[in-house]
This record gives sequence, structure tokens and C-alpha cells, in this order.
Amino acid sequence: MDSLSSQVLFENWLTAWRKSAQHDHHLKLVVKEEYLSHEDALTHNHGWGVVGLGAIPGTETPNTFSTHSLVTYKTLRSLAQTPHVEMVQVVTTPNFLQSPQQVLLAHVRKASPSMPITFDQVHPMIIAPTSRSDFLAFGHNGGVSKSIINSMLSPPYKVDSEHVQSFSDTQLLALLFQQELEALKSKDDLFNSLWVPLLRKIRKAHESLGKKYSMMLLILHNYDSRIEYTVVHDFSDAISYKQPYYQLYELRSKDSFVICSSTVKEYYEQDYGLTNWTVKALPNHAILHFSGKDNVLELVEP
Repeated sequence: MDSLSSQVLFENWLTAWRKSAQHDHHLKLVVKEEYLSHEDALTHNHGWGVVGLGAIPGTETPNTFSTHSLVTYKTLRSLAQTPHVEMVQVVTTPNFLQSPQQVLLAHVRKASPSMPITFDQVHPMIIAPTSRSDFLAFGHNGGVSKSIINSMLSPPYKVDSEHVQSFSDTQLLALLFQQELEALKSKDDLFNSLWVPLLRKIRKAHESLGKKYSMMLLILHNYDSRIEYTVVHDFSDAISYKQPYYQLYELRSKDSFVICSSTVKEYYEQDYGLTNWTVKALPNHAILHFSGKDNVLELVEP
């Protein structure tokens, strides 16, 4: 975002995000019937986190940035029970808001019933390859096969088979992403050389075994003074009836760009309207790339 009223925009979108955590009626599509009677069945209440980059555009090399400020915050507390003022203060620090451009990745967790509720499970997951100075943060909604992801891992990242079930699928994805980043020889065109083939490989591995999967991934990557966003909107056709829960939207105003879930969009529209925004539902089976160049997303389909 790089608007004159960036603080107001952030506060409005964070408010919509917080409301989506308090009550997400689309969760009815994915929560098992036996859990729907629970008081918090439609609440994302198992921790939340943000990663924000305040950036200054480079003057000599196109599409390069220097990092002016970095915001990272994760907590096990329920976002719905976090005071609104505190939530806003975490993100809207003076240095962040004063940066010419701001990029924010925010995620609130709803744990699968079988998974532990621990700090290590809170998104965004942050990866810092030991061989380089770049870092990556990502949030994931959906589910992938743990055994398939683990089969794509090699030591020292591979998890012993008896311990795989104690890991979340997102934690295994984090190991896979770190493995691939560490092995990367060149950082040229990461989107086409790394993300597209890797994410297609995950999809095809599930399809070849008849496994259902869902990957709604927002990946923020900062490297070589570049900031890139990769968006994955991909789920099995067999679970297309759950699309309202998994659906991501692209929203654009004059100076701002947002990718969000159906529920966040609906709460924002309810409270603030979308008159000044263009709204587009992202297609399924799509991998998208945002590198800051004229705020253009590059769409790659299977």
C-alpha cells in the first residue's frame, strides 16, 4: 500500500480481518459436523501473526527496494480477544507507515482438531536460508498430504515417519520451502524457476494418488533488495463445493492492492463499501506473482 491515508486503510482492513476471525460463516463448509455445536466452531482462535515490510523504492535499479522497517509479530492469543487498539498498534508503527511503500502479510489460525495449539504452529511461517541474507514468510489455508510433502524432503529436512503426524502440513511445507531455497543456485526469476515448478509438483503428486488437497498460500519473499509476493489459489475439483471458504479475491484501489479471503472482503464491504475498489475473484488452479512492477500480477495456470 502506498496511499496518503495508509494508516486509515490499514486500520479498516485490519478491522475487517479481526471480524473475520471472530465469526467466519464460511467455516461451516470445512468444520466437521460434530464440532459445529462448539461455541467457537466458527472462530479462528488459535493464534495470529503479521509480517510487514516498509520499503523505499530504489532510484537506480528498477523494482528494487531498501527495507526501511520490518514488523514481525506472532502470538497464541485469539485475535478475536485481542484488543482492537493493540492489534492496530502492532502493525501501524511510525517507521512502517512512513515508508513510501508497505507490504503486509497477516494470518489468523484455525487449528485442525487433531493438531496441537502451540506457538510453533502460528502463521506466518518465517524462513531465513542459512546460506543467504534473504528471508521468506508465508501463510497457508487448506490442507495437503503430510506423507506426500515428507516424501519430497531429504535429510536433514525429512521427518521420521513415526513423527510426521505431530507436524502440521504447514510446518512440512516450511521445511520443503527451506530445502528448496537452500539448494537454489541462482535467484534469477525465482517465480518461474522455483515456485511454479515446485507448486505444480505438489499438485500433481496429490492428483496422481487421488488425494484431495487445498493450497491457499501467500508467500512474501525479500531478496537482493527485491520484494516479491507469490499467491497460490489451488484446490481439488472434488472439493469445489467448499470454494466460498477457500476463495481469494484481488482488490485494487488507486494506490493500494489487497489479496484476501471471502470473509475479510465481505466484512470490509459491509463496513466501508467497495466503491473505490475493483474486485476480482482469483481463478482456481492458479499461481500468481506480484513483484511490484506497476502493481501487476502475473497469472500462471496449469
